Amino acid sequence: MSSTFVGAQSHTVPMAAVVASDDLDAIEVAARPEPSMITSTLVLPRLRNDDVIAPVKPRARRRLWVDAGVFVAFVLIALSVTYQYWLSGHVSAGDVSDQAFFEYMLAHGAHSVAHLSNPLFASQLNVPIGVNLMDNTSILALAIPLTPITLWLGPAISFALLMTLGLAATAWAWYFVLSRHVVTSRSAAIIGGLVAGFGPGMISHTIGHPNIIAQFLVPFIAWQTLRLREPGRALRNGLGLGVLVVVQVFINEEVLFNLAFGLTVFIAVIAISKRRTISADVRPFLAGLGVAVAFSAVVLAYPLWWQFFGPNTYHGLSAGVKAFSTDVAAFPAFGTQSIFGSITNDARLSQSIAEQNTFFGWPMLIAVMAAIYWLRRQVVARALAAAGLVLALLSLGATIKIDGHDTGIPGPWRLVGDLPVFNAAVPTRISLLILPIVAILIALAHDKAMVITRTKVASKIAARPRARQMRFAWCFLVGLALVASIPTPIPTQKLAPTPVFISSGEFRAYVSPNQTVLPVPLPGPGVVDSMFWAARSNLAFQLPRGYFLGPDPTSHDVAFFGAPARPTAVLIADVISDDEPAIVQKSDRKAAIADLRFWHVAVIVQTPNGPADKALRTTISDLVGAKPKFIGGVWVWDVRKLTAGKATSDL
Repeated sequence: MSSTFVGAQSHTVPMAAVVASDDLDAIEVAARPEPSMITSTLVLPRLRNDDVIAPVKPRARRRLWVDAGVFVAFVLIALSVTYQYWLSGHVSAGDVSDQAFFEYMLAHGAHSVAHLSNPLFASQLNVPIGVNLMDNTSILALAIPLTPITLWLGPAISFALLMTLGLAATAWAWYFVLSRHVVTSRSAAIIGGLVAGFGPGMISHTIGHPNIIAQFLVPFIAWQTLRLREPGRALRNGLGLGVLVVVQVFINEEVLFNLAFGLTVFIAVIAISKRRTISADVRPFLAGLGVAVAFSAVVLAYPLWWQFFGPNTYHGLSAGVKAFSTDVAAFPAFGTQSIFGSITNDARLSQSIAEQNTFFGWPMLIAVMAAIYWLRRQVVARALAAAGLVLALLSLGATIKIDGHDTGIPGPWRLVGDLPVFNAAVPTRISLLILPIVAILIALAHDKAMVITRTKVASKIAARPRARQMRFAWCFLVGLALVASIPTPIPTQKLAPTPVFISSGEFRAYVSPNQTVLPVPLPGPGVVDSMFWAARSNLAFQLPRGYFLGPDPTSHDVAFFGAPARPTAVLIADVISDDEPAIVQKSDRKAAIADLRFWHVAVIVQTPNGPADKALRTTISDLVGAKPKFIGGVWVWDVRKLTAGKATSDL
C-alpha cells in the first residue's frame, strides 16, 4: 500500500501530528475511522505509541439519527428558499422560460412512460420537426422517477419538488461524503454541506435550473473516482462509477464534464506531488477507470449516437452563448439572491441572475484563502486550490472582463474553446465546480480548528491562548461567510391560468391527434405560456415551435434557441414590435397558408389583452380570411378547412 492512498477497507487506523510548535499547525487528527484517499494524502508524522488513543466508533443508530436530522434541517432551509414555487399558479420571476421548458420535460418524461414512447425525442413540440432531447437537458433521470407525481399532481408540483430536494439532497450528499471520508468534526461536514448546497452559485440557478442544482451525485462520483486505485477492486469500483456516470448524463452532462475536468486537474497535482510513491496506485486506478469507461460506453452508446447524429441535432454553441463568461469582479461580489445582494446590486457582473456562478462574496473569498494558506502543507489542499484556480481562469472566457468592462485581454478559454466538448460548453459554467471545492477546503480547515484531539500533548497545545485565538478567529470568519451567504426566497410571479378552452378539453372538438394548436404570439424564448398549457394538460395537444435548443440552419447548424423563423413568424413578430396591424398582401396570405400546413395547425388561439392584442387579431383575421370566435376564454380561428386544402391562391 502506497503512502499516497489508504485502503477503504481499513477501519481503525490512528493518525496524529507531531507537536512541534505552539499553534494549530501542530494539531491534526489523532485517530480517524476509515481514512480516505483525501485525508491519507496528508503526510502526518506520528506520535509515540503511548500518545495515541484508539478511536471510539460512534453507534450506527445514533449516526443515522444525526444524518436524518441534518437532512431535515437542509430540507427546511431549501423550503425557505423555494417555498413560493409551491404556491398555486406561481412561476419563476427571473427565468420563466426555463421553468416552462423543465415542466414540459417533466410532462414528457411521464408521457413517455405512460405511452412507452421514445424518451429521447419530443415529437409533440416543434411540430413537425420535433426536439432532440439528448441535445437539450431533458432531466430524464429525474423526470421518469417522478412520473407518478407528475401524472397525479402535475408538473408544477414535480418542478417545485425538484427545486427543493435538489438543494437539500446536494447539501446532504456533500455532508455525508465529508463526514464519512474527509473530516472527523460533524460541524465541519455540516458547514461543507451548507456551502456546497446553498452557496451563491447554487442559489442563483434555483431561479429555474433543476438540472444544475441537482448535484447530489457529484460528491459520490468524485469519491468513487478516487477509490478506483484500491487494488483488486477494479470491477466493483469501476461498475459503481459507471452507474453513477450514466445516471448523471441523464441529469446534466455539463455538470459531469466540469467534474471530470476538475478531477483531472486534482489527480494530476496529487500524482505530481507524490510521483515517487504513486506508482503502485496507477495500475489499479487505470483498470477501474477502464471498467467505468467501458460500462458507460456500452450503456450510453445509443443515447450519445442520438445526441450527435440523431434528428435535429446542432453542432457547437452560438457566439452569443460562448460569450457568457465570468467577470473578475464577480468573485468578491454578493449574489443577488443573498441577503447582501439586494444592497450591493452586483447583478451587472453576470449575464443574468441565473448565472452568478462565482458570486462568493468577500467574506467567503477571504475564508477560503485563509483555509488554503492554513492548509498549504497538505497536498490535498494544494491540489484542490489548483483545480479551483484552473476552473476560475477558464471561466473568464475568451476575453477578460473587469467590473463590466471588456479589457480586450485574451482569456485562457481561447486555448481550449475550439476543442471537442469544450466547444459545446459555456465558459462561465465551468466555474460551477468551484463552489464544492470551496466547501471542501473550508470543511478541512474547520475540521483542523475544531477537531477534539485524541492525544494528550495535542490537547495541551489546543488549550494555549494562541490556539484558542486562532480557533476563535476562524470560527468568526466562517460564521461571517455563512451569514453573508444566507439565501433569500426565490421571487415568483403569478402565471395566468390555463384557458378553459384548453383545460376543459374543449379544444379536442377541433384538434385531431396529428394536428396542432397554434398560439399567438408564437411559442418561443420568452413566450412560453402555451408550453405551460401543454405540460399541465399532460401533453394533450401538440405545439409548433417552442422554447428549446435546436440547429440554426442559417449559421452552420450551431445551437439556436427556438425554431428557425418562417415568413408568418416574422410577420407576427413585426406586428408585436410595431403594435400596428400588418398590411397583408396576397403573398403574405400564401405564405401563411403554407406555414399553417407545415405546422399541421387545426386552430389558432389568442388570449385576450396580450401584447399588440387588437393588431394581432386584425392581422391574423386578414391572413386566414375569417373572424375569430371567443370560446373558452380565448379567441379561436378554426383553420382546418384552410390547412386541409391544397390550393394557396384562393384568399
